[in-house]
Amino acid sequence: MHIAYDTNSDQVKVELLPNAPVASVREVNGIVLRYGPDRRVVGIEIREGRQRIDWALRAEEGSLHAALVA
Repeated sequence: MHIAYDTNSDQVKVELLPNAPVASVREVNGIVLRYGPDRRVVGIEIREGRQRIDWALRAEEGSLHAALVA
């Protein structure tokens, strides 16, 4: 799994299966789900990330933790 934030586009991208092919895409209210051929979610894109994510940056092991804001 890989999580990245693009400051230019204000998007959070979560690659659950980074090398999996994307067979279909569905967007609902700025949340984009990418599905593989077997219908599993292989990626998530969150648009307007600054408004939707409560970021908690931690130095522990160089990790980045984020929690969705309700």
